[in-house]
Amino acid sequence: MELPIAPQSYSTSPDTLVRAIIRADITLARMAAQETQLEIATIFTNPQRPLIHMCNFAADVRMEAERTAEQALNEIDNHFESIGCRCRMLISNEPQWPQPLAEAAAARKYQQQTADVCLLSNYTLPATLNDAVQVIPGRAAYKQLQAFRQQAAMEQHGGDSSLAEAIAAMYIDHLDEARLEVFLGRIDGEAVGLVNLLTLGQIGVIEWMYTRQETRRRGVARTLLTHAIDHCHRAMFEQVILKVPQDATAMRLYEELGFKPVATLMQFVR
Repeated sequence: MELPIAPQSYSTSPDTLVRAIIRADITLARMAAQETQLEIATIFTNPQRPLIHMCNFAADVRMEAERTAEQALNEIDNHFESIGCRCRMLISNEPQWPQPLAEAAAARKYQQQTADVCLLSNYTLPATLNDAVQVIPGRAAYKQLQAFRQQAAMEQHGGDSSLAEAIAAMYIDHLDEARLEVFLGRIDGEAVGLVNLLTLGQIGVIEWMYTRQETRRRGVARTLLTHAIDHCHRAMFEQVILKVPQDATAMRLYEELGFKPVATLMQFVR
């Protein structure tokens, strides 16, 4: 089944789609952190959640003629130190990182993370879905949603309960963003997975998806993604995109549904 495409009003170049992914992250960060504009970056901080990357990072990091890369990162670090935080992530204002900035970030113990930006180009409705999965709006089961997000963070971060609690709290902050749709998957009333979909104009950005480890390979993720894509179908979005770490096992499922890598996104985290 072809995904209906509305008349295009702008370029769909790889750089455009990378910037849309970055804009989606910034949109959600505004719900959970304080935004400050510097000359060389947009800063997001939350001293109450010091370990969370999406609460303490610098976006739109850029080179200025009067500053070296080292001076730019010094200015960012000094701002974080002034409010008792540490910068956890750097996002450039360009899809390709300027080499001086990348080298300066590596010197400060940032680790490069690379992800594929994927575009839904030929949606194929799966032949089979898991009919046992009930998909409901996440906001309709607020407490269950929060508990599931905390459980997911525990699984992802080695059982660190304090970090998982902070991540779940940040996630609930994100629900203040009206353009965010959260679809919660349940089997027999028990939460088994969720997917986030953020609307940016005529672009649907699948921001995050997770399924419980013990329910994987049972079609839960496929069912949730199909539900999210059908929502985009009804909304007549021009594009549907998502970000996936390179070499992630989930890529096989995304490709099965019609997503194709179109660009690469590089970030630095510590």
